[in-house]
Amino acid sequence: MSDSAIKTAFDASGIFMQDIDERLKYINRQMAIMDYNTDMSVSREEGREEGRAEGRREERLHSIRNLMKKTGWTAKEAMDALMLPEDEQKQLMPII
Repeated sequence: MSDSAIKTAFDASGIFMQDIDERLKYINRQMAIMDYNTDMSVSREEGREEGRAEGRREERLHSIRNLMKKTGWTAKEAMDALMLPEDEQKQLMPII
């Protein structure tokens, strides 16, 4: 860059810094961008966690059904063998 381009940019930034309305607009826009980026990051992580939870649930259902098929156990017996907590057993029972 030439010296004149640097001077022009410096002069423009000085004018910008003196205009309170423009500076507030800039600050508000930067805050909105940061809020958006944070929201997107949080949403992605929530989606990943939901996907992991769904995968774990499907894996457990598969294991329960396999035990029932291969051993002739009831759903309760299979879940007990897998040492699933009672609250999880109650959630899975209706869909087995």
